[in-house]
Amino acid sequence: MDQIAAQVEFGLPSHSVLSAFDVALLRKSRVLSALSDEELSRLLAMARPELIAASSVIVPQSTPIDCLLVILSGTAKVVMTGAAGREVTLEMLRPGDLIAETSLVDGSPTTASVIALSDVQLLALPRHEVVQLLGRYPQLTLSLLSEMANRMRRAEETIFALALQDIEERLCRVLVRLARDERSPDHQGGLLMRRRPTQQELANMVGATRESVSRCLTTLARKGLAVCQGRSMLLTSRLLRRETDS
Repeated sequence: MDQIAAQVEFGLPSHSVLSAFDVALLRKSRVLSALSDEELSRLLAMARPELIAASSVIVPQSTPIDCLLVILSGTAKVVMTGAAGREVTLEMLRPGDLIAETSLVDGSPTTASVIALSDVQLLALPRHEVVQLLGRYPQLTLSLLSEMANRMRRAEETIFALALQDIEERLCRVLVRLARDERSPDHQGGLLMRRRPTQQELANMVGATRESVSRCLTTLARKGLAVCQGRSMLLTSRLLRRETDS
């Protein structure tokens, strides 16, 4: 974590502050929710709180880290950057999501960078402590494997989309996934995405240029599939039906 600490603002500096955290914060994690309240309290006692400023790199690509990070608040993105500087966004992370869970298992360097999209509040859990918990609680191990399988499945879907789908199909798939991940509210039979990603962010997610995404969004609006409303976006019932049927 030394590489990370240089970029962290310790807004929650002491373990006395940790006691103010309710275990409900960790219950947001699909993995850690497998533990009882008592076990989560023990985990909190050994955790280190960290506050990352928006736009900061939480974890650099190809960096070994010695802890598991849990997002308590804020959002981040997982990105890979090529030699020419082109960026591909693999995943959007929200409260409850884990960072560097693969490195936790095999101790290998990270394969991607994680960048804060807003101010992000984290808990850093020492790797050796988490590994001990995995040995003691089989359900926790199963939950971690399930989460890793889910991310692998998404990666496979991304590979399929890049190889066989056109930009419009890829963009529709990403928009629906983002809306469902953020639990967007129902609106007129569709989903209202409260924070619409920028065109460049969407381009990085679908493997296209910003200009291509801009044209595609115009096409989706003309077809009545997706409508931008300021910083939000309405994904209509027609788009949801199309994605369900595909």
